[in-house]
Parts: sequence; C-alpha cells; structure tokens
Amino acid sequence: MYARLAGLLLLVLILFSSLPAYGFDLWSSGGSISIPGPWRYWFVVLDDFSGVNDIDSLMALSRGAQEPVVRVIESLGGRVIHRHWLVNAVSFEAPPDVASRIASLGYRVAPSLAFKPSILGVSVRGGVEPLDPIGVDTIGARRLHALGITGAGVRVAVIDTGVENDHPWLVRGGRSVVAWEVDATGTGVVDYCGRRIGYYWGGLHGTHVAGIVAGQHPIVRGVAPGAWIYDIIVFREDAYCWWAYEHDIVRGVELALLGPDGRPGTGDEADVINLSLGAIIPPWMMAGIRSGRIEDPIVRALERAVSMGKVVVVASGIDAGHMTMNFLCGAQGVICVGSSNQMGSSDRGDDRVSWFSSRGPLPWFDVGPTVVAPGENILSTIPTDLARQLGLAEPALELSGTSMAAPHISGAVALLIDHYRRQGRILTVDMTSRLLVHSSTTIRTTHGLDLAGAHEAGAGLIEVYNAAFTQLLVDVNFQFHVLDSCGHEGLPHQLQSRHERHPIPHSVSPQRSSHRPHSINMYQSF
Repeated sequence: MYARLAGLLLLVLILFSSLPAYGFDLWSSGGSISIPGPWRYWFVVLDDFSGVNDIDSLMALSRGAQEPVVRVIESLGGRVIHRHWLVNAVSFEAPPDVASRIASLGYRVAPSLAFKPSILGVSVRGGVEPLDPIGVDTIGARRLHALGITGAGVRVAVIDTGVENDHPWLVRGGRSVVAWEVDATGTGVVDYCGRRIGYYWGGLHGTHVAGIVAGQHPIVRGVAPGAWIYDIIVFREDAYCWWAYEHDIVRGVELALLGPDGRPGTGDEADVINLSLGAIIPPWMMAGIRSGRIEDPIVRALERAVSMGKVVVVASGIDAGHMTMNFLCGAQGVICVGSSNQMGSSDRGDDRVSWFSSRGPLPWFDVGPTVVAPGENILSTIPTDLARQLGLAEPALELSGTSMAAPHISGAVALLIDHYRRQGRILTVDMTSRLLVHSSTTIRTTHGLDLAGAHEAGAGLIEVYNAAFTQLLVDVNFQFHVLDSCGHEGLPHQLQSRHERHPIPHSVSPQRSSHRPHSINMYQSF
C-alpha cells in the first residue's frame, strides 16, 4: 500500500511541477522584458563566433572574449559557474539586482531556465512479471539484434539525473555499460542525484532512460544493448533532483562533445546525445528566440552540436495539447520525439499517439515532433535501493512519458550507426533523420478514430529495421531518392538550402528551416 501511495505522490508532484515555478527578468538585445519573481542563475551572452565549428578555436576565442565580463561579474559579487565555449556565454550566480546592474553596463543578460524530466506516470506494483520488452519489439530493434547489430561501441550521452552505474541490469561482460560518469553541475553528485544523501527517487529518471538504451537483462534488453552510456549528471540535489538548470545542461553538452579525456577530436566523444528533459515557454517568447530577438544559449548550443555531427535527441514533452512542445525541439537539426501507446502488444497496427504527448505546431505553424516512439508503461531499470524501498521483486518499474520515448530513438540511432560502421560507411546527422522519417509508418490518434497528422506524430512511428535497410541516393541532378529494402523508389526530393523546407512524406522535415521549425515543450519527464 505504501509503495502505491509513494507512486501516487510522485505523480502528483510531477503534474504540479509542470507549472512554471519561477519568474525572471530577461534582458534581450531588443530591450528589457520583465517577469516577476526570484532568480539565482544567469547567463551573460556575448557575440557568437558564427561559422566556427572547430572546438579548439571556439575555446580559445571564447576565453579571450569572456575575460572582461568575468571581471565585472566577480567585482559585483557574482559567482562565475561555467565559462562556456559551445556558445559564447558566461553563467553565473547572483541575486537579480546584481544581474540587473550587469545588464545596465550593456551586457546581454538572460536567466538560466529550469528544466524538468518528461515523465508523467509511475506504475508501482509488487513484481514485474511478465518481463515484456514491448517497445524494443515494436520498433523492430530485436530483428536487428538477431543480425548481430546491437549498437556495439556507440557512445550515447544520457544528460539526466544520473545513472546507477552498478545496476545489475546494466552490467555487460562483468563491466558496467556506463563507461563514463561526470557531474556537470560541479556540486559533487556521485552516481546519481540524491544517492549520497539517501534520496533514491533522485536516480529514477536517468537510470530508467539508460536501461531503455542499453539494458542487459536477458529478456528486457535495451534497444542498443551493445552501446556504451555516458552518464552526464545535470540535476542538482539543492533542486530536489527535479530541476536542472540551463547552464548545467549546456555544460553537459560540452562535456559530451569532449569525451572522458576532456579533449576534442580524440575519438572518445559521444555519438548520440539524449535529452529527456525540457521546458515550455510562452509562445511569444519562443517566437522571440526563433527570430533572434531573444538570446537563448541552450538552443544555440544544441544547434552547434548538430553542426558538429552529433545526433541530438530531445523529448517533445508531456503537456497533452497543441502548441505545447518542448522549446528545445525548436533547435535546428534535433530529432524531436513524441510518445506512442503500444496498447499492450508489439503489434504496430493498433498503436496510438499517447494522450499526454505534446503536439505542434510551433510558431509560424511548423510541424510537431519529428517521429514518435513507445513511451507508455515502459519497463526499465530503477535504482536498486529504491526498488528495495518499494518492496519490488526486480529493480525495475514501468514509467510513462516522452522521456521514455526519446531513448528508444537514441538506441535506434546507435543501431543505425553500428550498422553503417560494419559496412565501412559514415552515417551523417541528416541521413539519420531522413532514414528514421522515411521508414516510419502512420499511427492512429489517441482515440483511435483516425490517422494522426504531422502536428501530432510527425512522420509517424519509427521502424529501425526498415530504417537500416532503406537506401538514400542522390543523383547527378541533386535529386534526393529513397529506396526501400526491396529497391523500390519512393518520392524524389529536391535538395534545398537549409533556409528552405525539405518536402518529404507526412509533411515533416528532419531538418529545421531558418525559422527553426520543430517542437517546443517544458521541463518534464520527456
């Protein structure tokens, strides 16, 4: 009984915490925008180095440009947290009056927004039998496993609450699948947020996400059981392990691009970045960010990570309505993932869009998520100490949210990368998006009465086996052709500049236009 009450309480907290918790004052290049409320963490956003994608150059240029503002922050009593290079910005801690004084000196000051995981439901029960990995079967991953394609050697960065490294379901060949753990907050978090203080709920989200990607249970295997996990912790214990701040997330993305040795270009960098977190912002603010009137460091950071060849997967959000998408989905080039309901079976024919899955359109009526993936009642790993507290027979729970759908995509991408590497081929970010989009199939609306449109489900429900054997060809006239596994040609698509829409099936574009067309959503368990 107490376990069920705990699960219900967590669900209530999740639902209420989806509401904005703070206000803030935002200074943009167009002037001052005031939203009442306290705030602690800020960015000074400096002029970006457009066209520079070499990490060593970005580090050197940003360090020199940031010296004057660092001195200003410290002289006024602020505390510098991170000196970022992926976006030319300095994050700092200070009361609002100090941030206002810095802004009055002509600097662009913006709040470091708070993000949440995108989890909606927790199913707490006495056991987990039958162990049914419906999501893995639904997307066709098990068919690739049978061919020996497991995502071997692919590095997936889980930017989240942290992962229980020694979880018994996350051990492969006597070694943890967590190849690297790093605390991006700089607050001394170990293993996962809350573990060192006995708050085991803090590691629920990140451990669950990691299990979906690379779980090792003989029955409940992850989507890419051969992949490695980079455990990048961005949630803070002083925020109850429920909030992550924008500056720590940007730092987490930077760490993923450097890898464990802290140096760029050495081959240990993450291949895939999973962000099962987000935030919803008012439509007018989203429009401001996408038009460039309002500076937003994390959107720029994600776009630059994509331009550096990293596949960035973002949960669409759990706000259950139109124009409610995670604003991180507005970053150009990311794969934005909505949730599907498997209806208790691996039969794709009866699958529906989850009722809670955030939908488009974005400002200017762009489409919704890129694709959808299983996100309801997904069984995966949870901290072993939490399982003992709840009296569970196995260290696993069923969770629901677009947070659970996103790692299905990250795992699927790991499978595709593995498949291409085995053939001696390189899988680019653009190719990855196109393969997933063109191999996806239609899915029904939440109530099952009709087929879901692009604003609800994007291109549809992914099928990674079909994606692996779909061929992408470009002819001498720069026509983009899609061939299925039987060699049948789909519709040709004229290659256009990044400032134009790419017309493809289901009216969804795997790339963002210059207006950054994709989804928006808030801090929730995506």
